[in-house]
Amino acid sequence: MHERARAAELFPELGWLAALLDASSLTDAARRTGTSQSTMTRAVQRWGRRLGAPLIRAHGRGAELTAEGEMLAITARRALGDLDDAIRRIAGEPDATLRIGFLRSLGPAVVGELVSSYLQAHPAAHVVHHELSSAGALDALDRGDVDIVLSAPRPPDRFAWRRMGRQPLVLMVPRGHRLAGRSAASVGDIAEERLLTLDQGYHTRRIVDSLLAAAGVSPHIGIETDSVETVANYVAAGQGVAILPADAVHRPRVATLTLTEPAAQREFGLVWHADRPSPRAEALLAHVELLERRHPDWANIEV
Repeated sequence: MHERARAAELFPELGWLAALLDASSLTDAARRTGTSQSTMTRAVQRWGRRLGAPLIRAHGRGAELTAEGEMLAITARRALGDLDDAIRRIAGEPDATLRIGFLRSLGPAVVGELVSSYLQAHPAAHVVHHELSSAGALDALDRGDVDIVLSAPRPPDRFAWRRMGRQPLVLMVPRGHRLAGRSAASVGDIAEERLLTLDQGYHTRRIVDSLLAAAGVSPHIGIETDSVETVANYVAAGQGVAILPADAVHRPRVATLTLTEPAAQREFGLVWHADRPSPRAEALLAHVELLERRHPDWANIEV
């Protein structure tokens, strides 16, 4: 039996909660975890009552996680990864686990494709994901919690770095906003807007602050958070506008505009400890080399 299945057997509700992160509905989450939709629904309602906050809300014909639900689901996924690792060690199994850290804003666009192609080439491998901030990713490397990280910006010289691609930053506005019908805008166009943003621990926030300063814009910052999904949710709710990495998150009630400033982008790449690379990190690096020979610039994210 696969490690993740054994971990979910020990802590089934943890597996249910983690499944909500990628599922399109409670029915989908139930199917992914081999439980019934009614059991999943009762569990989510029970967790919400215990916590005093709903974990999901209606969205069209389905449902989506609230900010509180998303926080719990992300934490549950991380906990399952740690349990998988512990089970493998207790069983004395060979270490075929690649522990990869990445920025949440790079996950949908790059990590999914990278890991999928890696698993096709290494079918016996087991990949554990850790979603981290850029600072947290380097800390995780230092602790040995991860083998390699997909991150931005370029790290300090004590780490090895391999550039993979670039990711534009885009302006996100609510549908019906005065700019929503345009394909592009400048930072100056949002000088009087309420800005929703990531907190100052994020590299994206530092780029946004630099863009605003260069344009002479002193924004009214309405909300700061540590989640790109939460920022996008507030934009969709009409609470303001945001500048976020392209393709990091999609919302049906949000319009995305290209920013005309050339500096509205960031480089991202793989980061690891050059003095003690793990065999799994070396295998992933070799796989990336092969990918780039076959498909140059495959990792570049386009608007």
